[in-house]
Amino acid sequence: MPKPIRYMSKRRIYQMINDEINTSSRTKRICNHQTNYLIPTEENNSAETVNSISVVSTDTSYTGENGGHNVAEQNEDHQDEVDAGNIDLPIVDNRTEGLHELECVQFYREDVSTTANSLSEDLRFWLSENSISQKAASNLISIFRNHGHQDELKKDVRTLMKTPRDVTGKIIHGNGGSYFHFGISNGLIRSLNKYYDVNPDVILIQLNCDGMSFSKSSNSQFWPLLAAIEADFYTEPFLIGLFHGFSKPNDFNVYINPFVDEMKDLQNNGIMINNKTIDVRLNAIICDAPARAYLTLTKSHSGYFGCSKCIQEGEWDGYVNFPEINNPLRTDESFRNQQQEDYHLGESLLLDLDFDMVSQIPLDYQHLICLGVTKRLLLRWCNGPKNQRLSKDKLNAINETLQAIKVCIPTEFARQPRLLDTVAKWKATECRQFLLYTGPIILKTIMGPRKYNHFMALSVAIRGLCDTQKYLVYSDYADQLLRWFVEEYRKLYGSSSISYNVHNLIHLASDCKKFGPLDNFSTFKFENYMSTIKNKVKNAPKPLEQVVNRTHEENSLPVIKNIVRPNLEVEEKNDKIIALKFNGFTNHVTLKIYVFTL
Repeated sequence: MPKPIRYMSKRRIYQMINDEINTSSRTKRICNHQTNYLIPTEENNSAETVNSISVVSTDTSYTGENGGHNVAEQNEDHQDEVDAGNIDLPIVDNRTEGLHELECVQFYREDVSTTANSLSEDLRFWLSENSISQKAASNLISIFRNHGHQDELKKDVRTLMKTPRDVTGKIIHGNGGSYFHFGISNGLIRSLNKYYDVNPDVILIQLNCDGMSFSKSSNSQFWPLLAAIEADFYTEPFLIGLFHGFSKPNDFNVYINPFVDEMKDLQNNGIMINNKTIDVRLNAIICDAPARAYLTLTKSHSGYFGCSKCIQEGEWDGYVNFPEINNPLRTDESFRNQQQEDYHLGESLLLDLDFDMVSQIPLDYQHLICLGVTKRLLLRWCNGPKNQRLSKDKLNAINETLQAIKVCIPTEFARQPRLLDTVAKWKATECRQFLLYTGPIILKTIMGPRKYNHFMALSVAIRGLCDTQKYLVYSDYADQLLRWFVEEYRKLYGSSSISYNVHNLIHLASDCKKFGPLDNFSTFKFENYMSTIKNKVKNAPKPLEQVVNRTHEENSLPVIKNIVRPNLEVEEKNDKIIALKFNGFTNHVTLKIYVFTL
């Protein structure tokens, strides 16, 4: 049986290209580098049913490691194997003679059009991506059918979207609500197909859990269990399980039991993909403080023994605070042995996994820094005690500057600055923008030197720990800055102000040394995915069933390959930056800099 093209070595593909260039006289074909191509699902395994291949190289100026790929029409009906004699390689344009980089491999069938998907396939993608309700989708299908597309589109939208007939039988009732388990393996396979050309030997996954209210008129809420592959590039989370009720699950051990059972099997046996066994490891649990306490069955962050990193007992002064910065640290062994009994509320099922309950559960930068310390500082300056808040003139000056710089904020920022009048409603991205970008400039001429230096210590430390390349170089210095920040915080705002969030700044740098820069283990991408889940619910009855059906419809679609990863290279000469190269795009983009001293 001939070897499928997807498993051929790069050298063998080059050999086939050169042979075809010398002998073929077919029509020229050029690929569009930035267009994604479709990878089939397990049910539609047409990646191994290729009758012809189109290969094109780029101009020699492009040297991106992961080039874009063309959209390939997938045919579900054909299950033929590749025949070596049927390989069809069209002539490459003369501009690209002397292949330097294998830029595009386009899989297609001779009996299927390669220019576009069918109307039904395009419509399925559009309905799924835009979370269109079934009623609106049915009306749209009726319009298409009335204009001559009766043969292409079925009357019922559920047939088009391949909606499951009945999922109620797979829903687990009890524990204060209802739960559906999607599974880890399905999400892992789709993520690997989406983000990897060659599957890794080991998969590290991150786990997230949080509550989400989707109704303003009731307490109806979701508790999704999410996972994502840990990599040095962005990977989208996927659903493992979903709980629906009018409060959190009564028992979190019952809630995570299906996940723990499946994870144990994956840790012992791995996952088989394309005849290759891949090891699967749970590398981190990334949650906010309340969810972290629920999963580990420990005291909440508001308790006297709420710190998950050290054994300090908090002090009560209106609320629990943690004034000390030099306390013995918790260890994975001491957690398993429950040496500090006041910290534990029970035994979590997570202990059954090959997983460390202290060192592998890092602090979350989004809630700890952005929504925690930064927002608390801003609230103190605006509405705190008289000796802590800024004068009205200074607040007005800050607001005027925030208003003035709105036109200067680039589109890469998710939100434009808002005035301090609404600081209580600021989102995490707004607090992050103020801490790392706008705040250091705005406050320099407005705030007194002591408070400004105090703020800058936090800003510089977090900026260093966010650096994707030099976070290890900056980690020790950042740790010193954060410890000084906590000590100075007590002097400026009182010992009772050392809350859980402020105290845990002293533990942040150690998590960076283990997991990488702060954005590697933040909940930002998991929080963003919450809106995707929320958009799947279109009406009040049976919200869990709606999300399950929409997720199954989404998973029935072919996976869109996404492996283009632009990166920035800095070219230096004599301590001067002379060029910035943006790699990974359709062509190399080089920005020449003539006057810039590092």
